[in-house]
Amino acid sequence: MSVKSGDSIRFQTLDAGWGIGVSYEERMKPSDRQGEKDGGHALIGLIYIDEAKQGQTLEIVFNEIVPGSYGFTSAGGYPNWQNQKLHLTEVEELSLNWTLDRQTMSGTCEIHGKSFKVSLSPFMGVVGMPPESGGIHTTWPPRYCGGNIDCKELVQGSIIFTYPRRRRLSRDW
Repeated sequence: MSVKSGDSIRFQTLDAGWGIGVSYEERMKPSDRQGEKDGGHALIGLIYIDEAKQGQTLEIVFNEIVPGSYGFTSAGGYPNWQNQKLHLTEVEELSLNWTLDRQTMSGTCEIHGKSFKVSLSPFMGVVGMPPESGGIHTTWPPRYCGGNIDCKELVQGSIIFTYPRRRRLSRDW
């Protein structure tokens, strides 16, 4: 996608498990993942800014962050660092399936006949510029150029600025 400076764009992405749907029970995976290339988060991009030049600062404003209609919390079943730390790699994956309400900004989940409700405060988890080096880069760690920053303060109305790593800042900046 190509945009001009000052343009607004709207997009929707797949969930954290690369699925999409109106509920967790009805979600589907629209395509097969391609090994290492698709080994991390489902992302949107690349987005090119017309007339932008290397070395310029990029300003990104998050006008709205709207949750989908469902969410899930899962643990166990695969060898990520959280499951390894908690010794859950040998356990079958456990999942809590949430129904999300955009009007009340709340999520509800039922477990063993009991209903639970939590407040929602959506934020951007993965955002940034591609690293300067070519090749395939995992999306799991945060980097100097962004990535999996999971910043709970990066909410609707937030503004971030990104610039190339090689740019030198003056001492009095």
